[in-house]
Amino acid sequence: SRLKKCSKPIYAVGASHPQINFLNFSGIYPYVDFLIDDDPYKTGKHAQFQNGIQIISSDFFLKDLSRKKTGTVLLTAFNQQKWQKSLTSKILCANIALINPYAPN
Repeated sequence: SRLKKCSKPIYAVGASHPQINFLNFSGIYPYVDFLIDDDPYKTGKHAQFQNGIQIISSDFFLKDLSRKKTGTVLLTAFNQQKWQKSLTSKILCANIALINPYAPN
């Protein structure tokens, strides 16, 4: 997987069933460090993967990025395009890679 070569940490946007299913069935969940979701019932918990991916809020994500200034964001919130676009528009660091895993190669 090309995710092995991506800057860490790797964030995936969204922690709903579609994102969880995508990460699971595509087999890329082992490379993901965090899931970003603003649902208060999800933040602070871990998604049920073998490696237990932590779910963080978008505020925590932006603060984490401002400290680390590196990373990769998987644009996996296909059912929440407006929120995802708003979130990624706040990323001002040049060392952040955005990957749309649904885009054709």
